[in-house]
Amino acid sequence: MTPKALREKVAREHLKRFDEEPQVFAYAPGRVEILGNHTDYNEGFVLSGAIQNGMCLGFSMAKEPVCTVHSLDLQKEASFNPEDFQVKEQPSWVQALQGVLKLLFERGKLKSCPAFNITIGSNLPMGMGLSSSAALDVAAALVLRRYLSLDISRHDLALICQQAEESYAGVRCGLLDPITSLFGVDQALLLTDFRSLEVALVSPAPRVVFAVCSTGVRHQLSESAYNDRRAECEAAVSFFAQALPHPVKSLRDVSLEEWTSLQAGMDPTPARRARHIFGENARAQEAVGLIRAGRYEDLGQLMYESHESSIKYFENSSPEQDFMVSQAKIIPGVLGARLTGGGFGGSVLLLLDAGRAAEASAALADAGRNRLGTTPEIFSVRLSSSARILPGTRAVEEA
Repeated sequence: MTPKALREKVAREHLKRFDEEPQVFAYAPGRVEILGNHTDYNEGFVLSGAIQNGMCLGFSMAKEPVCTVHSLDLQKEASFNPEDFQVKEQPSWVQALQGVLKLLFERGKLKSCPAFNITIGSNLPMGMGLSSSAALDVAAALVLRRYLSLDISRHDLALICQQAEESYAGVRCGLLDPITSLFGVDQALLLTDFRSLEVALVSPAPRVVFAVCSTGVRHQLSESAYNDRRAECEAAVSFFAQALPHPVKSLRDVSLEEWTSLQAGMDPTPARRARHIFGENARAQEAVGLIRAGRYEDLGQLMYESHESSIKYFENSSPEQDFMVSQAKIIPGVLGARLTGGGFGGSVLLLLDAGRAAEASAALADAGRNRLGTTPEIFSVRLSSSARILPGTRAVEEA
C-alpha cells in the first residue's frame, strides 16, 4: 500500500470514527540499518536508510476535552486528558506519544495542548525491527509541529522522539530511528555521525537491492535485553575513562588498539560489547567507499562480519536470525546478510543481486519454511524520502 493509499484509508476511517475528516496528515517511514549496530548511542557511525513503508497519522481537533488515539492495525483505542502531561498507565505506543507532548511542553515549545483525535494507519510490518514505534513518534511530532505552528527543527524533533521512547516507553534507544526517518533521501543511504549528527549520502547502484526477511520472532525492544546492552556499553566507557590518560565520553573516544591493550583487565561482558562497537564503526565507514566503488561483494562480506560480531561479542541475535543468515551464505544471488535493528528477534537484512533477487528470495523462503515451520515474509526495500506532511492537509502549507 502506497503512502497515498494509506492516507486515503486513514481519512476514511477517521471520518467513520470521529465524524469529521482529518485536518493534517503526516507520514513517517520506517528504516533499515545496513551497518552500525548499536553504535548510535555510543556516538558512532551508522549506515541506514528510510524505506517505502511507514506510519500515517490523521489529525483533527476534538469536540470533547479529551485526546483520543485510534490504531487501525492494532484495532485499539486510548484516551487521555490533554491538560495532564503526566504519562499514565497506557500501552507503550500511547505512552511515547504522550511523552512527545510532555517534552514539547517542558522545552517551552507547547504552552497548552488542545484536545485532538488521531487515527494511525501503517503499511510497516510491526515486530520486524524496522522502527515502527519511532515512525509513530515522528509522525505525531510532525503533525503537532504543523497544526500548532511550532518553531522547532527536525534535529530537535529527533531528540524529542528519542527521549520520549527512552523516558516514557522504557527503551534506552539512540537517535538512529528518528534521524533516519526525518532525514531519509529517496534512493540513498545515510551515513550518520552520531556525535556531530552530520549526515553523508551514498546511493547504491541499481544492480543490487536490499530486502528484509522476517524470522517469525517478534522484535520488541522494551521486552528484550536492549537496555542491558546499553548499560554494559556504559560500564565499558566508565572503565576506559579511568584507565586511559585522555577524556573518554563514549566508546567513540577509545581505539581498538587501546581496547586490545586493556581488555584483559576488564569485566569480560563489557569488554565484548565494546569490541562489537569498534568493529561496527569501522564497517559502517568502510561501506561507504565500497558502495561508491561498486564493490558489492565486499559490502556483503562486511554484513556477514557484522552478524558474526553480533553473535560473538554483542549476543543480540536469535537462533532464527542465525539460521537465515547461514542459509543466505549458500544461496546464489545473496551477496550479504545480517540482523537489522536492535536484534533479539525481528528481521534479517539481505543484499541481493538485482537480477537474481526473486530466485534468491524464493530459495531463502523455502529454507526458512523447512526449518522455522512457517514461510518467512521477504519484501524488497526501496530507499525512500523522509517523514513529511502529506497532501490533503488543510493547515498552512509547510515552508
